[in-house]
Amino acid sequence: MHLLPRLLLAAEPATDPIARVVADHADKPGVKEILFAILFSFALNALVAWTYKRTYRGTRYSQDYVHTLLILGTVVTLVILVVMGNMATAFGMFAAFSIIRFRRNVGQSRDIGFIFLAMGTGLAVGARQYQLAAITVPLVCAIIFALAQANLFSSFKGSHILRIRVGTDVDYDQAFAAPFAQHLWP
Repeated sequence: MHLLPRLLLAAEPATDPIARVVADHADKPGVKEILFAILFSFALNALVAWTYKRTYRGTRYSQDYVHTLLILGTVVTLVILVVMGNMATAFGMFAAFSIIRFRRNVGQSRDIGFIFLAMGTGLAVGARQYQLAAITVPLVCAIIFALAQANLFSSFKGSHILRIRVGTDVDYDQAFAAPFAQHLWP
C-alpha cells in the first residue's frame, strides 16, 4: 500500500528539456518561460481557431468569435501563470472575473465546446503542462477535423438557407421576380 509513494519518490527527474526549464524555476516563471508560454498558447489556440473555421457549417460565422477563442485561451494562460499556487490571488481573480458577463448568444452548442477547448489549452500551458498541451490539443483538433470531413452523425435533411441583402433603394419584388420564377416555381 505504501509502495506507490516510494516508487514516485524514487523516479528519475524528467529529462525533457522543457521539464528541466520548469524544474529550475519551479516557484516563479522567468521572462523566457512567460514569453514561451504566451507564444505556445497562442500557437495552440490558433490551431483551435483554424479547426473551428475549417469545420464550421452554420450560417452565422463570426470572425470576432474566432478572435475570442485566440484571446481567451492566451489570457487563461496568463491568469494561471499569475495565480500559480497563490490561493489569495486565485480567490481575488475569481471574484473579479465573476462580475464579467458575456453578452453573446451561442449559436451552436459546438461553440461552447470550442470555448472549453481554448480554455483547456490555456489552463494546460499556464499550469506548465507543455507536453500535455502539445499532444492533446493537436490530437483533439485532428479528431474534430476528421469528424467534420467524414460528415459523421449528420442528419440526412437537405435544407439550406439563402440570405440576400439589398439596400432600401432596390425594389426587391421586381428585382428577384424573374430568378425566383425560373428557379423556385415550376
